[in-house]
Amino acid sequence: MLFPSHVFLLGFLPVVTAVYWFLPSGPRRWWLLASSALFYGWANWRFLALLVGMTALSFVATKGLMGRASQRARRLGLAVAFGNLVVLGAFKYYDLFATTLNDAGARTGMGPIASVMHLALPLGISFYTFNLLGYGIDVYRHRAEPARTFSDLLAYASFFPTVTSGPLIRYGDWSAQTQTALRPEADRLELGLFNLGLGLAKKLVIADWIGQVIDPLWRDPAGLGIWGAWLAVVGYHFRLYFDFSGYCDMAVGAGHLLGIRVPANFLAPYTARSITEFWHKWHISLSTWFRDYLFLPLSRALLRRARGRHPDRMRALSLLLTMSLTGLWHGPSWTYLAWGAYHGLLLTVHAQARSWKRKPWPVWAGRSLTTFVLLLGWVLFRSGSVSLAATLYASMVGMKGWGPALTSIPGVDPSFLLLLAGLLLLTNVPWDMPDLRPRRRWGYALGLAALLATGLLFVGQPTTFLYFQF
Repeated sequence: MLFPSHVFLLGFLPVVTAVYWFLPSGPRRWWLLASSALFYGWANWRFLALLVGMTALSFVATKGLMGRASQRARRLGLAVAFGNLVVLGAFKYYDLFATTLNDAGARTGMGPIASVMHLALPLGISFYTFNLLGYGIDVYRHRAEPARTFSDLLAYASFFPTVTSGPLIRYGDWSAQTQTALRPEADRLELGLFNLGLGLAKKLVIADWIGQVIDPLWRDPAGLGIWGAWLAVVGYHFRLYFDFSGYCDMAVGAGHLLGIRVPANFLAPYTARSITEFWHKWHISLSTWFRDYLFLPLSRALLRRARGRHPDRMRALSLLLTMSLTGLWHGPSWTYLAWGAYHGLLLTVHAQARSWKRKPWPVWAGRSLTTFVLLLGWVLFRSGSVSLAATLYASMVGMKGWGPALTSIPGVDPSFLLLLAGLLLLTNVPWDMPDLRPRRRWGYALGLAALLATGLLFVGQPTTFLYFQF
């Protein structure tokens, strides 16, 4: 079931919300679990069985093993919790591993080595796996209590606003909100509609419009000149942000309608004056997950191994490894790995530059340089192969000439160029959705109604969010 669809906006969400607040707190949790199961199983019920099984594995690991006094049992529980990572790896990365082995076998004359299984990637598996793994690690570290019942943990893992594409939410934050007998608040309901309306507009009015223009350019980059190549990259720069942040706004909005605060995932990331600041503002729930569960433990382990020597080198190595895995998390492609390593290198260089304690650059210079390196990185992120990325880079630096004028590209007219110019200004405003609040004025009420109506008018053919593929 898709957020920007009539069945969700006019059927599922209103019914779930109304019944949720009508029920007392006990049955309310069961209603939320049933609603989330329906939402997730709408497209394929087989994937729901996988979600239940992986949640059961985490429940056994935490409640059955980590809850014991024996340190051996607790370590065994942690190992069992990491079993979900093996499941994710099998579905997401086995084919890449098998294809790489077969390519190596073909070069050496050995022939095929492994069978390529072409496994379908279950929707949201990357996100709920990380939620469950983070929960298991927190229980092991005594930073969270084990879920009281299996249904509590399953409700957390399958929570319908976040199960498909996040934002990632810590179990401790979740349980603190759901174990309390909440009452509907007008401000929270209003904030939910506000986020839903703006998220819907971001996705359908802005991101999908840009996608219609730039997708053909990415499908055939060989014929692009400088104009077309840069249009494809700049368009993707804006499309990715408005598509994914639009989804996150709608997830936050749906959470507000149910009295559950979903963490913000963006804080005006394109206002960043450095690559480090960018990662403090972009996909926050994922970047903090990797920071807390990989970068910091890895840095401490490397420092211990080096006996406290060469801390800058250990930090650089930790950044490179963490960001490389962050890139690979997005999908089974060497371009994602290269994108992650590229950002790891940028973060390492910036960390070293900060240690020089020189006078900071002007704001405009910092933003311009950060935007430039982001655009170069998006080429790797969007390209399906290294050869496609190389082709686009060649076009961007003029190796294929200027190419057709912008206005001769299908879909590029004055209104589209005005849209891109407006987005350039809008994304440099230093506020984002968490800073916005609805206002009790007739003008605001009419504007929100018009926004929701416009979004509903754009709801037509099913259109998926870009992050569903991850």
